Amino acid sequence: MEELRKLFASCDAEKLRAAGQPLPGEGPFVVYRGVAGIGRRRRAKGFSWTQSLDAACWFAVRFDDFENPAVYTTTFNPEDVLYYVNDRDEQELD
Repeated sequence: MEELRKLFASCDAEKLRAAGQPLPGEGPFVVYRGVAGIGRRRRAKGFSWTQSLDAACWFAVRFDDFENPAVYTTTFNPEDVLYYVNDRDEQELD
């Protein structure tokens, strides 16, 4: 995760936004992240979040061997979003 943070911090945010699709509105955006597992496997502080509660729920239970599935929620302001894509109907914000 630390390496990903460094990579994102070194990127040009405007170029990342331009590479994705237009934001789905003016924001702020309520987003969700589906996780499971214990400790480092949980990955609650990941970069990819979704506006779809259904998609977050699916990510939380997609593997049979993960324990303690959960869905986290937070709010992103438009300036916090580095990339938006909805190619797979996941409404993903990074």
